[in-house]
Amino acid sequence: MSNYCSNCRRALKEGENCICNESAVKEGTGIILEKASAEVTEKNTQNQMEQKIVLAKTENQNLQENQMNTEENIAKPSNENNNTEGVKQEEFFSSEKAKEVIGNTSNYLKKMLDFSINFIKNPLATIKYNAVNHDFKKGLFFGGLQSLVFSIIILIFVAKLSRGISILGFGKKIPYFSMFLKSLIIYFASFILLPVSLFITSKIFKLNSNFKALITIVGISSIPITIAAIISGIGSLVFSGIAVLLFGASIFSIILTYIGLYETVSGDEEKIVYWTATGFTLFLVLLIVVLDVAEYNLLSFMSIF
Repeated sequence: MSNYCSNCRRALKEGENCICNESAVKEGTGIILEKASAEVTEKNTQNQMEQKIVLAKTENQNLQENQMNTEENIAKPSNENNNTEGVKQEEFFSSEKAKEVIGNTSNYLKKMLDFSINFIKNPLATIKYNAVNHDFKKGLFFGGLQSLVFSIIILIFVAKLSRGISILGFGKKIPYFSMFLKSLIIYFASFILLPVSLFITSKIFKLNSNFKALITIVGISSIPITIAAIISGIGSLVFSGIAVLLFGASIFSIILTYIGLYETVSGDEEKIVYWTATGFTLFLVLLIVVLDVAEYNLLSFMSIF
């Protein structure tokens, strides 16, 4: 008895299977396997992508946290270092540096005080030694000290005078600080004029002079005038005629200047005498010129009265 295929109705022998059923089974199986494989692959891909996204997020978070921790760690030491450096600098300038400056200044002033005392005890030996072994810084120091003392005396004199005028009702406000600075400049300029004058006149007499040595000689020779100015300034409160000490101190300073000049150059005494006299004469001429140039400022000082 013939059998027929239920799918394609083809006549089949007994026990025979139709080819169309095998192909359909194979195709269906292949499709099912391909779909299953595709679904598995897709699921694996999704899982891998999700894992990668999670890992990426985790890595980014870790990186951000590490970066923030690193920045905080870097910022903290830097701030601490800055604070430490600021404290160290403040301590350095407030303690060590200040102590060093104060110590050096006090030592130098003590040294100059000892030098002044030694000069008072042995003026000739001191001027001779320093004329040959000159230190122009000493000359500038004593020249500046003389200018400072005279400027202070001027302020004291003006203050006393203005007090008397104010009693009469004619007083005006006095610019003491400006007056002090201008007086200091004028006095120090007049101090520099003397070694300049001596240097110029040395060329006239063909003498080989050293300008630094001249500053040293003039500065040290001004010590008697400075001492006399201090005594006169204090003594004038009691006796006004004590200012005559300045005249005697000026003569003494001229003599010391001559002795110092004699030690610095090799020449006959008569030439050095003329050199000294000519130098002081030129100094007076230059001083008058300087005062004429500064006459407006001096008149402005007097106009306050």
